[in-house]
Amino acid sequence: MAAVSLTLGLAACGHDPEPKTVAAPAAAAADVPLEAASNAPAATATAAPKAKAPEARAPRKTAAPADVPGGTVGLDRFVDAVRQKLPDVALDRRDEEVEDLGEQACDALHTGRSATAAAGAVAAQGVAPGEARALVGLARDNLCRA
Repeated sequence: MAAVSLTLGLAACGHDPEPKTVAAPAAAAADVPLEAASNAPAATATAAPKAKAPEARAPRKTAAPADVPGGTVGLDRFVDAVRQKLPDVALDRRDEEVEDLGEQACDALHTGRSATAAAGAVAAQGVAPGEARALVGLARDNLCRA
């Protein structure tokens, strides 16, 4: 009834309002069929499909095979090692940010920079110097390609 009077009230204004997408009623969120929660005919009422819960990790940005260091397994192994051995580094960073620190360390090592120089670059990203040295070691062991 309210929808009918709203429609009639808008029709009296003399202009056609833009159709807008609105959120589904609360009943849809509670797993109640939309047809049962409203008086609308079943042919016109459709509920949006349930969304899957977000996954714990975003897709990895490297395309290396999983068995090659530096592939997705290498990234996972590196992030897990940082979480376990350097919890202060991982504490306020997303997995992708920890991965970026490791990839930065690997890139520095691959360009011929020393581990100390690579740690300095990581420390410039807000990581304590001792933790930056440890992070470079973890990256070398778990992430960097040979």
